[in-house]
Amino acid sequence: MVIRHVGSEYLLDPHRAASAGRSDVVGSLTIHLTITKETKSFLLPDARLGFEYRQSFTVADHREPPLRSWPLSVIAPDGSVALSLVKTAAADPDALWWERVWRKPPGTYRVWCAATIAGEIALGSLIGMLIAVAGFGVWLSARLGVYGARAGARKCIACGYPIEKGTDRCPECGGLRPVWRNVGTKRE
Repeated sequence: MVIRHVGSEYLLDPHRAASAGRSDVVGSLTIHLTITKETKSFLLPDARLGFEYRQSFTVADHREPPLRSWPLSVIAPDGSVALSLVKTAAADPDALWWERVWRKPPGTYRVWCAATIAGEIALGSLIGMLIAVAGFGVWLSARLGVYGARAGARKCIACGYPIEKGTDRCPECGGLRPVWRNVGTKRE
Protein backbone atom coordinates (compact mmCIF):
# COMPACT_ATOMS: atom_id res chain seq x y z
CA MET A 1 0.00 0.00 0.00
CA VAL A 2 1.18 3.46 -0.70
CA ILE A 3 1.48 6.41 1.64
CA ARG A 4 0.07 9.56 0.04
CA HIS A 5 0.57 13.17 1.05
CA VAL A 6 -2.86 14.85 0.80
CA GLY A 7 -3.00 18.40 2.13
CA SER A 8 -1.42 18.28 5.58
CA GLU A 9 -2.15 14.58 6.16
CA TYR A 10 -0.28 11.41 5.31
CA LEU A 11 -2.74 8.68 4.36
CA LEU A 12 -2.59 5.00 3.47
CA ASP A 13 -4.25 4.12 0.17
CA PRO A 14 -4.86 0.35 -0.09
CA HIS A 15 -6.34 0.69 -3.58
CA ARG A 16 -3.36 2.20 -5.37
CA ALA A 17 0.01 0.65 -6.13
CA ALA A 18 3.23 2.57 -5.64
CA SER A 19 4.09 4.55 -8.75
CA ALA A 20 7.03 6.84 -9.18
CA GLY A 21 5.10 9.17 -11.49
CA ARG A 22 2.63 10.38 -8.84
CA SER A 23 3.77 13.36 -6.81
CA ASP A 24 1.54 12.64 -3.80
CA VAL A 25 3.01 9.14 -3.21
CA VAL A 26 5.77 9.56 -0.63
CA GLY A 27 6.25 6.02 0.65
CA SER A 28 4.85 2.52 0.98
CA LEU A 29 3.82 0.22 3.78
CA THR A 30 3.96 -3.58 3.51
CA ILE A 31 2.08 -5.73 6.02
CA HIS A 32 3.05 -9.41 6.39
CA LEU A 33 0.35 -11.62 7.93
CA THR A 34 0.85 -15.35 8.43
CA ILE A 35 -1.87 -17.51 10.01
CA THR A 36 0.02 -19.86 12.31
CA LYS A 37 -2.82 -21.86 13.90
CA GLU A 38 -6.58 -22.29 13.43
CA THR A 39 -9.05 -23.51 16.04
CA LYS A 40 -11.88 -25.40 14.35
CA SER A 41 -15.39 -25.87 15.70
CA PHE A 42 -16.46 -29.31 16.99
CA LEU A 43 -20.18 -29.00 16.28
CA LEU A 44 -19.99 -26.80 13.17
CA PRO A 45 -17.35 -28.43 10.92
CA ASP A 46 -16.95 -25.48 8.53
CA ALA A 47 -16.78 -22.80 11.24
CA ARG A 48 -13.62 -21.31 12.70
CA LEU A 49 -13.64 -20.46 16.42
CA GLY A 50 -10.41 -18.53 16.29
CA PHE A 51 -6.94 -18.30 14.85
CA GLU A 52 -3.47 -17.09 15.66
CA TYR A 53 -1.51 -14.96 13.24
CA ARG A 54 1.95 -13.49 13.09
CA GLN A 55 2.22 -9.90 11.93
CA SER A 56 5.14 -7.78 10.82
CA PHE A 57 5.50 -4.76 8.58
CA THR A 58 8.07 -2.75 6.67
CA VAL A 59 7.93 0.94 5.80
CA ALA A 60 9.75 2.38 2.79
CA ASP A 61 10.10 6.14 2.30
CA HIS A 62 10.31 7.11 -1.40
CA ARG A 63 11.25 10.76 -0.76
CA GLU A 64 14.64 12.34 -0.97
CA PRO A 65 16.80 11.96 2.18
CA PRO A 66 16.43 15.61 3.34
CA LEU A 67 12.60 15.30 3.24
CA ARG A 68 12.40 12.09 5.31
CA SER A 69 10.92 12.94 8.67
CA TRP A 70 7.89 12.27 10.82
CA PRO A 71 5.05 11.29 9.99
CA LEU A 72 6.68 8.69 7.75
CA SER A 73 8.33 7.44 10.89
CA VAL A 74 5.03 5.64 11.37
CA ILE A 75 6.29 3.19 13.96
CA ALA A 76 5.27 4.49 17.38
CA PRO A 77 7.47 3.95 20.47
CA ASP A 78 5.38 0.88 21.38
CA GLY A 79 6.07 -0.61 17.92
CA SER A 80 2.59 -0.01 16.52
CA VAL A 81 1.77 1.51 13.16
CA ALA A 82 -0.17 4.76 13.50
CA LEU A 83 -1.31 5.92 10.07
CA SER A 84 -4.86 6.89 9.17
CA LEU A 85 -6.73 5.41 6.23
CA VAL A 86 -8.19 7.30 3.33
CA LYS A 87 -11.87 8.08 3.89
CA THR A 88 -13.13 5.81 1.09
CA ALA A 89 -11.36 2.79 2.56
CA ALA A 90 -12.41 3.54 6.14
CA ALA A 91 -16.08 3.06 5.21
CA ASP A 92 -15.39 -0.57 4.28
CA PRO A 93 -15.70 -2.99 7.28
CA ASP A 94 -12.70 -5.00 6.07
CA ALA A 95 -10.60 -1.83 5.98
CA LEU A 96 -11.54 -1.10 9.59
CA TRP A 97 -10.33 -4.57 10.59
CA TRP A 98 -7.04 -3.90 8.80
CA GLU A 99 -6.71 -0.59 10.57
CA ARG A 100 -6.96 -2.41 13.91
CA VAL A 101 -4.31 -4.88 12.72
CA TRP A 102 -1.97 -2.07 11.71
CA ARG A 103 -2.24 -0.42 15.09
CA LYS A 104 -0.89 -3.53 16.82
CA PRO A 105 2.85 -3.96 17.21
CA PRO A 106 4.52 -6.81 15.33
CA GLY A 107 4.16 -10.21 16.95
CA THR A 108 1.78 -13.12 17.37
CA TYR A 109 -1.88 -12.52 18.14
CA ARG A 110 -4.88 -14.73 18.87
CA VAL A 111 -8.29 -13.72 17.56
CA TRP A 112 -11.56 -15.37 18.67
CA CYS A 113 -14.68 -15.27 16.49
CA ALA A 114 -17.34 -14.35 19.07
CA ALA A 115 -20.37 -15.11 16.89
CA THR A 116 -19.09 -18.60 16.06
CA ILE A 117 -18.36 -19.35 19.71
CA ALA A 118 -21.85 -18.18 20.73
CA GLY A 119 -23.40 -20.38 18.02
CA GLU A 120 -21.36 -23.37 19.15
CA ILE A 121 -22.39 -22.89 22.79
CA ALA A 122 -26.06 -22.51 21.83
CA LEU A 123 -25.97 -25.58 19.58
CA GLY A 124 -24.13 -27.63 22.21
CA SER A 125 -26.61 -26.61 24.90
CA LEU A 126 -29.54 -27.56 22.68
CA ILE A 127 -28.04 -30.97 21.84
CA GLY A 128 -27.24 -31.62 25.51
CA MET A 129 -30.76 -30.69 26.58
CA LEU A 130 -32.31 -32.95 23.91
CA ILE A 131 -30.10 -35.87 24.99
CA ALA A 132 -31.07 -35.33 28.65
CA VAL A 133 -34.82 -35.20 27.85
CA ALA A 134 -34.60 -38.29 25.63
CA GLY A 135 -32.64 -40.18 28.30
CA PHE A 136 -35.15 -39.28 30.98
CA GLY A 137 -38.01 -40.39 28.70
CA VAL A 138 -36.35 -43.78 28.06
CA TRP A 139 -35.68 -44.28 31.77
CA LEU A 140 -39.24 -43.29 32.75
CA SER A 141 -40.88 -45.56 30.17
CA ALA A 142 -38.69 -48.50 31.27
CA ARG A 143 -39.59 -47.97 34.93
CA LEU A 144 -43.31 -47.63 34.17
CA GLY A 145 -43.14 -50.81 32.07
CA VAL A 146 -41.58 -52.73 34.96
CA TYR A 147 -44.12 -51.35 37.45
CA GLY A 148 -47.02 -52.18 35.13
CA ALA A 149 -45.80 -55.73 34.55
CA ARG A 150 -45.37 -56.32 38.29
CA ALA A 151 -48.78 -54.89 39.15
CA GLY A 152 -50.49 -56.95 36.44
CA ALA A 153 -48.81 -60.13 37.77
CA ARG A 154 -49.96 -59.33 41.34
CA LYS A 155 -46.44 -58.61 42.53
CA CYS A 156 -45.11 -55.80 44.67
CA ILE A 157 -44.10 -52.97 42.38
CA ALA A 158 -41.21 -52.03 44.68
CA CYS A 159 -39.46 -55.37 45.11
CA GLY A 160 -41.28 -57.81 42.79
CA TYR A 161 -42.31 -60.23 45.56
CA PRO A 162 -45.63 -62.06 44.85
CA ILE A 163 -48.56 -60.70 46.85
CA GLU A 164 -51.20 -63.19 47.96
CA LYS A 165 -54.89 -62.73 47.27
CA GLY A 166 -56.79 -60.62 49.73
CA THR A 167 -53.87 -58.58 51.01
CA ASP A 168 -52.72 -55.18 49.82
CA ARG A 169 -49.36 -55.17 51.62
CA CYS A 170 -46.15 -56.85 50.51
CA PRO A 171 -44.93 -59.38 53.12
CA GLU A 172 -41.32 -58.78 52.02
CA CYS A 173 -40.93 -54.99 52.05
CA GLY A 174 -44.26 -53.79 53.48
CA GLY A 175 -45.09 -51.70 50.41
CA LEU A 176 -48.67 -51.16 49.30
CA ARG A 177 -49.90 -52.63 46.04
CA PRO A 178 -51.42 -49.67 44.17
CA VAL A 179 -55.00 -50.14 43.05
CA TRP A 180 -54.55 -48.01 39.91
CA ARG A 181 -52.04 -50.55 38.54
CA ASN A 182 -54.58 -53.36 38.61
CA VAL A 183 -56.22 -52.34 35.35
CA GLY A 184 -57.28 -55.46 33.44
CA THR A 185 -57.06 -57.83 36.43
CA LYS A 186 -59.96 -59.21 38.39
CA ARG A 187 -60.72 -57.60 41.71
CA GLU A 188 -61.42 -59.82 44.61
